[in-house]
Order: sequence, then structure tokens, then C-alpha cells
Amino acid sequence: MEEQSSNEEPTSSNTTKASLTQMMPPEVRGFVANYWGQAKVILFSPQVFFRTMPTEGGYKDPLLFLAVSAGVNAVLAGLMSLQLPLIGLIFIASLIAVFVGSAVACFLSQAMSGKGNYEATFRVIAYSEATLLFVWLPILGLVPALYTLVLNYIGLKQVHQLSEIKTASVVLLTGLLTGIVLLLTACSMVLRSIFHF
Repeated sequence: MEEQSSNEEPTSSNTTKASLTQMMPPEVRGFVANYWGQAKVILFSPQVFFRTMPTEGGYKDPLLFLAVSAGVNAVLAGLMSLQLPLIGLIFIASLIAVFVGSAVACFLSQAMSGKGNYEATFRVIAYSEATLLFVWLPILGLVPALYTLVLNYIGLKQVHQLSEIKTASVVLLTGLLTGIVLLLTACSMVLRSIFHF
């Protein structure tokens, strides 16, 4: 009797798990599976991903990927800090950082005779944000944040066909300049809210 009841419990819990998955519409299940499959390739096989990544085809796919990654990070970071208003701010800041970072990286790469354009650069920076899935983790989030630089390096080197030193320079300068732009933007927003101008 006891053995039968212990055998039945896993079956019922498996049924519950299966039914929760089955409750999701097929389109949502397919989207989540595709997103996670793509994120795994970016995170664990970045050279393969960026070597086969199309450099054109519009902004829809990379922007959608970025929005999901930024959304997951924003929601989990907001919940972890118990400050829900931060969710929108973190999400918007993530998007702005990618657009600004892409412009800076493209400009610097082309100044160093890089062969890629803005769209290709945006795709690299947007897909590299797969690390946002883990950036929200307290303390440990620094590791995926730094890994973003590695992904940027691999992708930009592939897209712009620059030397190792030039690509590393582009990645570091892009991070620095994008950080300064975001900091200045945040400071101006704070000052505007304080002084109402």
C-alpha cells in the first residue's frame, strides 16, 4: 500500500507539471522554446551563433529577443529589490543602452575600417544581451554582465572583421562611452525632477 501511494505521487506531480505546460497556447510554447534555444546557443556557442547570424533582414527579430531578455531582467531585478517601479526604468535603460551602444560600436568600428553596418552591429549587441537572463542575480550577476563584453567581442570581430586589438578597443570604448551617456541621462532626469525644468 505504501509503495503504491509513493509511486502514485510522482505520477500526479508529473501530470500537474504537464498540464501547466499544456495550458500555454502552442504559439507561446513555441516562442519560449525558440527563444530559449537561441539564448543557449548565444551563451554557450557564441562563435557558432555569430558566424551564422544574418547581418541583415530587419530589426524585428533581434529587437524581440532583446525585449524578452530585458523584460525578464527588469521583472526579476524589480522583484529582488522589492522596488516594482524600477521594472520600467530598468527595461527602458536596457533598450536605450543597446541602441546607443550599437551606434557607438558601429561608429568606432567603421573608423577603424570595420566592414559591418549599423544593423549588423545592433544585431550583435542585442543578441549579446542574452546575459540579461542572469544579470539580476545578486552578486553573481556581475559574471554574466562581464560575459556580455566577451559576446560583444566575438560578434563584432565577426561582423566588422577587425583585428583582436581593434575589436577589444571597440568593445571597451563602447562600454565606457555608453555608460557615460546613460549616467548623464540619469543625472539630467534626476535634476529635472528636482528642479522641475
